[in-house]
Amino acid sequence: MIKYFYLYFILLSSLISQIIGIHTHISRDVDWDPEYENRHQIIEKIKKNNINLVRIEINWREVEKNKGRFNWSVIDSTISLLKLNDINAMVVLHGIPNWANPISNNLDHWYNFVENVFYKYDNYIYLWEIWNEPNLNKFWPQDEEDSIFVNLFKNTSNILNRNPSNTIILGGISSSIRTNNFQYWEKLFNMNLLNYVDAVGIHPYDYRDLKLINYFNQLNILIKRYSNKIIPIYVTEFGRSIHNINESVQAKTIIRTLLVYWLLKGEKFIVFEFMDDQIFQKKTKYGINTNKLDSRLSFQAVAEINELISNSKIIEYEIINESIYIKYLKRDGKIGYIFWGHQNNKNTYSNKFNLNLDNLNEHVFFNHNNIIFIYE
Repeated sequence: MIKYFYLYFILLSSLISQIIGIHTHISRDVDWDPEYENRHQIIEKIKKNNINLVRIEINWREVEKNKGRFNWSVIDSTISLLKLNDINAMVVLHGIPNWANPISNNLDHWYNFVENVFYKYDNYIYLWEIWNEPNLNKFWPQDEEDSIFVNLFKNTSNILNRNPSNTIILGGISSSIRTNNFQYWEKLFNMNLLNYVDAVGIHPYDYRDLKLINYFNQLNILIKRYSNKIIPIYVTEFGRSIHNINESVQAKTIIRTLLVYWLLKGEKFIVFEFMDDQIFQKKTKYGINTNKLDSRLSFQAVAEINELISNSKIIEYEIINESIYIKYLKRDGKIGYIFWGHQNNKNTYSNKFNLNLDNLNEHVFFNHNNIIFIYE
């Protein structure tokens, strides 16, 4: 009996992996964000809550502010801290120094920067995201030909792929309803970019909750049209600002979208972001912690759901209109259930599980004997 349970445990363990990470600016010593100076407390808090993945940046603009003069001190201290705490990192390579504009005339300098990054940190980093939201002028000059970005990506991928264990991610595309991201992807894919890609990153801020399903499936269809490889879709940023909403709504939005990604068999989901920016917080406030490191409801919820997902696999799920029911199997062999949606369907499932939920609507989710209800 013990033998069979052990084999069952090994099989279940092979189907379970931690998919949740948190975006943090601990690798940037900038005036508008206090995260670098608070990096020790941030990593301690992340580790304490059993999250072992962070998304950080190595920004060319900050490392090589002056042509030919590299300053790696901030990156070195950040990577050393992550190593010390056994925290993995997804690293975004991006940014253009003022002296390197236009980028099309300075690609050799970019490749030199990437060579240096690879030489210094490849023994620790294996998740490499090339650029951040290249479909936005804020991060990539939209007046450049698309072929310039594609060539940059291909050559950068070739450098990083000298280590075959590395995963190369097409930088998270801004997936706003206002941007035609599918048209942008198709232009890149048409230039054989997917031959140099191991995962495609998305930032589906406007595709929350169940809306993520059609968006995810549509992108999968597009990827398969241009590649025979199995290329996973990573959510390399997702969050919700608490500007004009309360903490409960922020937490519900993140948790629901995360759980939908889980049932889609997603592999990496990065919550944006660890804490509020110092200067821009009045406008954004995406932090799942305040800029004083106080936890918001969403941080507590992410930590709890991370624990559940890291130790469970989905057995079945059912979507009824805008309601969803998920049945999952925990590592210890216990069965659990998750539900959210319309009142009528909530009543159906509360009767099914013999729970009285009339007085619990103020909670983000209520966990009772492995049954989780996430409210409207």
